[in-house]
Amino acid sequence: MNTLEQINNNFEYFSKSEKKVANSILESLQKAIHLCIASLAKLAKVGEPPPPVNRFCRRINTKGFPDFQLQLAQSIVNGASYVNRLVDQDDTVSFHTQKVFDSAIAQLGIVKDNLNTALLNKSELAARMAPSATAVIRS
Repeated sequence: MNTLEQINNNFEYFSKSEKKVANSILESLQKAIHLCIASLAKLAKVGEPPPPVNRFCRRINTKGFPDFQLQLAQSIVNGASYVNRLVDQDDTVSFHTQKVFDSAIAQLGIVKDNLNTALLNKSELAARMAPSATAVIRS
């Protein structure tokens, strides 16, 4: 299970401060992989870093903040399945739009990564070699 899936699957079990960290990460994925631990703690409004952020990192089975950032980046690059459940009524239109598009982009990445191009190539070749529908009708 990748990092984003772990965050989403365990969200309801997180402590209050862990949920704040998770929300900050999910709302700013690209930013989260570049922030230092103190900046993430400040963004999440969880008080004095690094303990709350380190507890969150350990909770999702990473070895600490640097390992968490690496695994998060890998999840993003690999097109992790990510649907942001944090969309709510109070979101602005632009914020909601960003969340929807982030989810759609992640899903498209999964589709791209799982395409069986060999099978598609065989299908294309078979389609080109098959007689056209109009030729079959005329005969």
